[in-house]
Amino acid sequence: MGLIWVVLWLFTYQVPQKHSKVSSNELEYIVSDSREEESVPISWLKFLSYRQAQAICLLKFATDWVWWFLLFWIPDLLNKMFDVDIKELVLPLIIIYTMASIGGIGGGWLSSSMIKNGKSIDYARKTAMIICAFMMISILFIPVAGKLWIAVVMLSLSTAAHQGWSSNVFTIASDIFPRNMVGSIISLAGLVSAIAGAFTATLIGIALQLTHSYTMVFLVAGSMYFLFLLLLRLMIPKIESLSP
Repeated sequence: MGLIWVVLWLFTYQVPQKHSKVSSNELEYIVSDSREEESVPISWLKFLSYRQAQAICLLKFATDWVWWFLLFWIPDLLNKMFDVDIKELVLPLIIIYTMASIGGIGGGWLSSSMIKNGKSIDYARKTAMIICAFMMISILFIPVAGKLWIAVVMLSLSTAAHQGWSSNVFTIASDIFPRNMVGSIISLAGLVSAIAGAFTATLIGIALQLTHSYTMVFLVAGSMYFLFLLLLRLMIPKIESLSP
């Protein structure tokens, strides 16, 4: 799959100045970085003092472990549930992870479409995330899926929902912070995501040893998104540009 995406990128990528779909306003925004005066460095302590930065990192920590879980544990899950070997899982895995890519693009498109139709950034981002959270409910029913392809459909919805959620979390960072801070918040959120994946992998292993079932893992995974939507609402009541 990785090779396919590389080939598609090579044949479709164009520099902004030559891309037929880039408007003059978009091009002006893209190239404006090179003309900006040198920005004043911001210390990490000051950066971490922002409630919005804390919220984004908490969102990534609380939900990205679900992605790492789906990324690495799906083959074992399907093998245990349906007694299928790795050869039989090639097509299901292709479908599940392709849907993740579609979800990531779709989540961004959904909120952007609402903004173009006159909705506020706050409404658009949070509404898109609510939709993704509802889609994640499908993960709760995977343990009772009676057939392989029913489980594949539910897993596909779950991976698409998470990536749609994640694309909006990252975009919220660029909605709120100035451009000279966006790289820092994204890199910090990525670090937190990786820590969450490593930390919860051990906990998931322990849970499986104790219960011999994925039910509890899926129950926690499906509920985290609604719980942290509430946190987002409390910590970032309105998504709007922040001046450092």
